[in-house]
Amino acid sequence: MLPYMKIGSCTISPIRKLDELLDNKAIICKWLRKALEKVPENDLTCILQSVYEGNTMLWLTRREEEIIGVTTTQVLDHPNERHLLIELLGGKDIKEWVHLIADIEAWGKDLGCVKSEIHGRPAWKKLLPEYKSNIIIYNRVL
Repeated sequence: MLPYMKIGSCTISPIRKLDELLDNKAIICKWLRKALEKVPENDLTCILQSVYEGNTMLWLTRREEEIIGVTTTQVLDHPNERHLLIELLGGKDIKEWVHLIADIEAWGKDLGCVKSEIHGRPAWKKLLPEYKSNIIIYNRVL
């Protein structure tokens, strides 16, 4: 497992201890709220509960000591495959650190994941051109 990765001036690491989450809760909540603006089906309380329960991994992106972003991931066990879901990503200067997703994917591969999934807006295509869209999800408000 990769506990800490550094590329350029930004680093990314998973939260391993409750104290780290509690000590940084205000900025973590700020960036999670930003990510959740486009995901009305989820909320901050549910995300934090999932992190507390160990179902969601929360990653902090730092530039120097400043937390500039957060990412949440889940491991999805399908009947025949294990996938890494990169669920939420929020922060500032994302173009400077979006490449760190590759390190999160390496972590997922170490856990036996064979695919990485990102459920996101079409704008992600510009930031992550190596990702392919295999499905389109259509929805409407009822």
